[in-house]
Order: sequence, then structure tokens, then C-alpha cells
Amino acid sequence: MAEQAQVESRPSRTRAADDSNRPAPRRRPKNRKAQIATVAAEAFSERGYHGVSVDEIAAAVGISGPALYRHFPNKYALFLHAVTALTEALQAAVAAPDPDSDAAGLGPQDELDRQLLATIRTSIDNRRTGGLYRWDRR
Repeated sequence: MAEQAQVESRPSRTRAADDSNRPAPRRRPKNRKAQIATVAAEAFSERGYHGVSVDEIAAAVGISGPALYRHFPNKYALFLHAVTALTEALQAAVAAPDPDSDAAGLGPQDELDRQLLATIRTSIDNRRTGGLYRWDRR
């Protein structure tokens, strides 16, 4: 009988009690691929393709090199993604109508001015990654 009382007086350990002491599992952000691409574009722009390693990019994002390969198959694919994203941003800016003017009334010179202004604005907005277009010497 004494043994039974001793067993009953022990606090019960449930799974919920055990889980409350553990830190919540880390989850990947939904935009992890975009984070990697942004960090990579900045690094490539600053130091060139050959001056940057996959491990450096991964460390800057807070992941391991092998984890980066879940998002991009290789370094060149990552570089290509960064260049393509910048190119698409420039194309979209030039193609988009200027909200401050009546596009129907623009002459050729005004349209060219609008496109140049859009290119300049996009280049300024992406100045940290704009160096992707520089030639890389080995």
C-alpha cells in the first residue's frame, strides 16, 4: 500500500509537459530562396563571381552550404537567378506606364525620357546588386 501511495504521488510526465521545455523547432522562412538570391547578388556585385563561395553566401543567410543546395543546384544557377531577377526588374520598369503622365499623349522623345527615367530609378533601387553586369576578371 505504501508503494502504491508513492507511485501516485509522483508527478505525471506527459508529452505536453516535455514539449514545453524544448525550444520550438526552427522553420525555414517562406522567402528563404529570395533571401539567398539577394545576399548572393550583393556578394557577386561586390566581389565578382569567382570572389564569392557558396559557403560564404550560406553563412550570410544563416544556413549551411549544403542547405543552400536545396534551393539552387549550383553556384552558377544562383548567379543566373540573380542576373535574371535584375534584368526582369529593369524590363518591368521600362515597360510599365508612368502613373504621373498620360501615356497616350507621349511623343517619341517623351517616351524615351520616361524609359530612361525608369531605368535610372530601377538602377538606383537595385544599386547594391547592379554590379552584376560588370565583367569579372580572373
